[in-house]
Amino acid sequence: MIAHSCRGHFRGGRYGFDTAGAPAGFANITRDDANDGNSAQPITNCNIRDESDKFSFTYYQKDSTTAYATPVSAANRLFTHRVVVTITVESKNPNSEFGGQLISTMTSNVNLHNIGGTVVKGIY
Repeated sequence: MIAHSCRGHFRGGRYGFDTAGAPAGFANITRDDANDGNSAQPITNCNIRDESDKFSFTYYQKDSTTAYATPVSAANRLFTHRVVVTITVESKNPNSEFGGQLISTMTSNVNLHNIGGTVVKGIY
């Protein structure tokens, strides 16, 4: 697994970007449940471009406008109030009859509630 700065922990798991077994230029997003003893499992189908902006975590301060540099320092973890997750996927087998290569980007906000508590510390 290639370690990128776009990893995060949610619900006890670690998300990563893995090019193993994927065609050149593509990768999988994997999820590893830290305490289950199993290796990371792919949650995509080798349809993520191997580019840093296709899978990212952006961590924001309380004002929600200032992003922290990644990896986020231990000191800044206590002040993170929002995490933006962005994933861009491509159709694995483009079909010209249906428009060719389809690309979809999903962006979601994770608003943290227990600021300064174990929830915030557990997402890194």
